[in-house]
Order: sequence, then C-alpha cells, then structure tokens
Amino acid sequence: MKRLISLALLFGCSNPLLAAVFTIPNGNVAALVAAINTANTNGQADVINLASNGEYVFTTINNTVTGYPPGYIETEGPVALPVILNDGPGLDLTINLNGSLLRRSSTAPQMRLFQSGSDVSWQLNGGTIKDFESPLDNPVAAHGGGGGAVVSGQRNVFSSEAMTFDNCTSHSREERSGGALSVGGGSQITLKNSTYKNNTGTTYGGAVTVLLSDVRIENCRFENNRCTVGGGAAVYVDGCKGVLSTNEPGGLGELIGCTFIANTSPAFGAVFLQGYNEDQWFVKNCQFTNNKATGATNGAMAGALWHSGVNNGRFDVSNSTFENNEAKTHGGAVTCTRGDNRFTNCTFYGNVTKDAGGLGGALYNIGDNGSTWFSTITNCTFANNIAGGYGGAWVITGNQGSVQNTIVANNRAYQQCGYPPAAGCVGYNNAHNCGGTLTNNGNNIEFPERPNRITNPGYDDPNDRPCFARPVLVNSNTMPVIDPRLSPPANNGGSTRTMALQAGSPAIDAGNGCPATDQRGTPRLGTCDIGAFEYRPVLATTPTSAPDALGLYPNPSPGEVFLTLPTPRPAGPIHVCLYALDGRLVFEQTLESAQPARLLVPVKGLFLVKATVGQQLFVQKLATY
Repeated sequence: MKRLISLALLFGCSNPLLAAVFTIPNGNVAALVAAINTANTNGQADVINLASNGEYVFTTINNTVTGYPPGYIETEGPVALPVILNDGPGLDLTINLNGSLLRRSSTAPQMRLFQSGSDVSWQLNGGTIKDFESPLDNPVAAHGGGGGAVVSGQRNVFSSEAMTFDNCTSHSREERSGGALSVGGGSQITLKNSTYKNNTGTTYGGAVTVLLSDVRIENCRFENNRCTVGGGAAVYVDGCKGVLSTNEPGGLGELIGCTFIANTSPAFGAVFLQGYNEDQWFVKNCQFTNNKATGATNGAMAGALWHSGVNNGRFDVSNSTFENNEAKTHGGAVTCTRGDNRFTNCTFYGNVTKDAGGLGGALYNIGDNGSTWFSTITNCTFANNIAGGYGGAWVITGNQGSVQNTIVANNRAYQQCGYPPAAGCVGYNNAHNCGGTLTNNGNNIEFPERPNRITNPGYDDPNDRPCFARPVLVNSNTMPVIDPRLSPPANNGGSTRTMALQAGSPAIDAGNGCPATDQRGTPRLGTCDIGAFEYRPVLATTPTSAPDALGLYPNPSPGEVFLTLPTPRPAGPIHVCLYALDGRLVFEQTLESAQPARLLVPVKGLFLVKATVGQQLFVQKLATY
C-alpha cells in the first residue's frame, strides 16, 4: 500500500491507480452502453473488454450530439453509444474489441458508433467496425455529418491498433468527412496495424480525416476507399498541430509502412496532406498502387499523394513505390507544391496523367507567386511513366530541383494527344522523359535519348528538355544516355515492390554519395548503384565440396562464423580476408590454428572469404545478415 501511495505522489495522479475493468458479454449492447456511462464518471483509466471473436449488432440511436454554434469545429449527429468524456487527467478509456465485429443493422437508422468529447485520451483496439453511416448534415450547419464510424473530438489523444473499418460512410457536406474516422483539431493521433476498406466520404477523407493534429499512421492498409466530391480517398490531413498558434513550431505527420491500393477520388487521389507553419511530413516504406484522381477539372491531380506546405515545410518521401497510379490532369503519382520536397530511394513505375494537357506522369511540383519550393531527388527510379501532355517522369516548374544517382528510363509523353492518344494524333515529339531540367548533382542515367536529338544530331530543341543538365552535343562521351537494364517491379525483399537491376546494368557500381541502404533496407556496400535498388548477384551459399574449400558454418550467418580447414590441416595461424563482391577488402583478421576457429564478421551482405595458411589459400562464399 505504501508503494502504491508513493507512486501516486510521484506521478501527480489524483485518479486511483487501479483501473475499472468491464467485461461485456457477447452481443450485449446494453452492457456496453452502461460500461461507457460508468467510465465517464468514475475518474479512472477504465478498460472495456468485449467478448473474444463476438458480434455486437446496433439497431438504435443512443444520443444525438447537437448544439454547437455555426462554424464550430466539433461534429454533430446521431451516435449508437454514449459520448466518451474526459473524467480526469491521463488515459480515460481503453476499449478492446478482442476480435469482435461491431456492425450497424441493415434496418437501423444512420448513425456513427463512437464519439468522444474534447480533451479525451482513449484507445480502440483489436476488432472490426462495419456498416456505420453518419447522415447528411443540416444544410445550415457547418459541423455535422463527419466520421461515419468514429469521431475523436478536439484536443484528444487517440490511438487505434489492429482494427478493421469496413464499408462505413460519411455524408458530410463540409471539409471533415472521414468515412471511417474523423479527428478534431489540436489532437495527437496514432493508427497502427489496421485496415480501412470500402469506406466512403462525400467530401474530403474517404476513410480518415484529421484536422490540425499531429498524426502517425503506421503499417496500415487502405483499399478501395473513395470520395464522391472532394479528395484524399484514403487519408485527408489538413494541417498538423503546430498551426494552432502562429508562434508554435510546425507539427509532425508520418505515414510509415502503409499500403494504399485502388483508392479513388475526383481530386487529390489517395492521400491529401496539407502543411502549415513549417509542418513536417514523412512518408516512408509505403506502397501506392492503382490509386486514381478521376475528376474532370484541373483539381484532378495526384493519383496517389498530394502535399502542399507553407513556410518551407518539409515533405520527405523515402523507400516508397508508386505503381500504376493515375490522375486526370497533373501528377499521375505525386503532386507537391510549396516547401522542401525530398524523394529518396523511391520507385515510380507505370503512373499516368490522362489529359492532353496532363503534366508529370509520375511527379508534378508546382510553386506559386511569393512561395518557395524545391525538389531533391536522390537514388530514385522513374520508369515507364506516361503523361498525356508533357514530362513522362516529371514536370517541376521553374526547374527548382536537383537530382543525383537517379534512373529516368522509358517514360513517355504524348504532347497534347492525351493518353491513350486519339487516332492520328502526332503531338510535338518532345519532353518525353521530363518537363523540367534539374540541377545535375551527378551519377544519373536518362534513357532513351530525346527524340529531336536523334533525328537532328547536334541540335538542341529548347522545348525538348533533358531531365538534368548535361552536355549539348549528342555524341559527347559523357552523355548519360544508356539503357539501365531494369527488371519489372517485383517483391525483391523489403516492404515495397522494387525494380531490380539486371546483371550487367550500367547503373551497378556507378553511384556516389548514396544513402547507406537501398529502398529495401539492403546495405549499399562498396561503390553504390544508381537508382533505388542495390544490385547483389545471386551466389550459392552452401559450402562446396572441393578439396581446397574453406568450411564456414552457419552459412548464412548472423555474424558469428566458425571456420574449418580441409584435412590434412596445414599448421600455423590463419589469415582471413573478407572481400565485397566488387573486390573491395572489407575486413581481415588473423586467427589461431585451433579448429574450428571463431570469426566475428562485423558487416552484413554477401562476401568472398579467403583464408591463407602459409602458402596455401582456401576460398568460400559467405552470407551474413
């Protein structure tokens, strides 16, 4: 008891340390209602546990949230359960679904399932929420209808893990739609290991809408979500937390290890990210496939990902793949505007802009008057992207960018013919790969040559832009125009699909100043490769039976290797050298002659091990991980 009291004093807690735990029988909605009502008033960090793999069917509205003045940023509307309230400092409520399904009956009125008030700290874990639907908001209101399944109120600390949101709909006419989830301003939100599928928002945020809050979305899957009017079919975030005061530093937003498949909206594709006041956005280890911005207006851009920043906020995309995404107008995969835009270890393949004026089959970066913007592209691969207008790989206005260690290959622009081109449309035969010439920081490959330079050797059409500054003369021996020999996108390891370099690719060992790892997380050893993929030849790692073979076990090894010599064993110390595949000496050590000899290898990769004893040489291949 003394220890409990001292802990309470240490952390400044007025709440009891022991939380109330409620166990809800399978299907008993009334018991769940009662548990939330009690949790709202008992001043404890309550836990509600649903039945394991149960089912709870909701048929009636518990309460309707109303009364906010026009323009207020809370959300109104009918809710199936009591509103979750803040009843003291710290965590208020944890709801564990334990694999249960919570669904709205097909005969029930439109309603969302959960809603929290302001300043609540709560968690929602481990189950499925299905078929909930918030109704159309009042025509004169400016704060209703959002959050088809869940609304988390202002200044909440909200986390959700191992959840599935399926076929939930928001009919809101305002900005904060969120077919599955809507989050109020000033919050901190963490979504992990969850699936959002078949959700619909009538405006912005087909699955998730977040306003003015720091957000981390990690290892989540967004599939077949849509907006019917606005954009951000999977995720819509309008500003991070730093925007609440002009004196605050920027907030933080993160998309880590997520998958976005077949999300569709009229504008801004799968993900819409707005930054203010130096907000920082990081997109890492994500796969974007078959997402679309399909509208008929100029807003139908960014099939996969849109970002706009203010005050030079950072937009950092790394270790991610954009594959077969589509926009009606600009940026088949990505559109970014103001800010510090960085792309590292990324693959862009098969992305398309459809219109005759479509710009940037993969990437479109545009600024506006009075703003600053810059794109830095490092160790990326742009291949087989298509623009209906100009710049199959990219259009970056004002040439505000730099490129290093990057492959730009086999992209196509249809020069105002659109895609697919109308019969007989010829176009202007230029700007195939790129619609903007970036600063060349070295070690880049562009292929094939620009059409006008092939038909008119030595002629440099100012409208036929190279992707990066390079020699004018077509016969220059420093011209980086060569087939990089890429394989199609495949699962080559790591969390995203990549384009492997084929044996003999000129990109192999041709880079300089690369990141320490490639897109997959594979170490770049020795002289690094150009593009997002670091080539490693396939080597047999099973010890050979040759009489002069070196014995290494285990092989592959986590780093501790035992070495044996063939018999008869020569006498004397063993001098061991470890070579990278490019012939570079990585590591050497002299071992005692005792067998087996223990060797600790401090690096990971594929190597050739040479052991010398006197005048005898023994060789074996080794893989470490």
